Amino acid sequence: MEFSKIKLQMVREKTEEYNTKITTPTDIVNFINQYERYDLSPNEKIIVIGLNTKNEVTIYTEATAGTIRYSHIDMAEIFKPLLLANCSKFIITHNHPSGDVTPSKHDIDLTKQIMKASQIMGIEFLDHIIMGDNSYTSIISEMRGGK
Repeated sequence: MEFSKIKLQMVREKTEEYNTKITTPTDIVNFINQYERYDLSPNEKIIVIGLNTKNEVTIYTEATAGTIRYSHIDMAEIFKPLLLANCSKFIITHNHPSGDVTPSKHDIDLTKQIMKASQIMGIEFLDHIIMGDNSYTSIISEMRGGK
C-alpha cells in the first residue's frame, strides 16, 4: 500500500486590519458586520473567528454554507483553521436567513458539542452568536441564564 508524506500549511487569502479586542458579544457582531453581509445571504453560513491570547482577531473563515434552514458542520471544519493558525480562543457565528435569532435545538446541541471538543483540543470557546434582522443572540450567554 502506498502512502503520502504531506505538509500542512495555512494559505492567507488576504490580510485585513482590525484593532479592536473582542470582549463582548456586541464586539463580535460589530466585527462580523464589518466583514460579512449576512443580510444578503439566502442560506445559513457558519463563520469561525480565531483569536490570540489578547482577544485580537487572527483569522476569519467561512467554515460552511448550508440551506435556508440548516447548516451542517463537522468539528474538523471548525478546528482545522484554528490549529493551523495557532489560535488560543475562538468564536462561532452563523446567520438565520429568516431573521429570527432564537436558537434551535440543533444550534444548542452544536454549541454543547463544540464546548466539549474545545476542552479536548485546548482552544477556548468564547461564544456562538446567531445573527438576523438587526439583532443577535449569544447562545453561551443564554445557556448561562442571560443575554
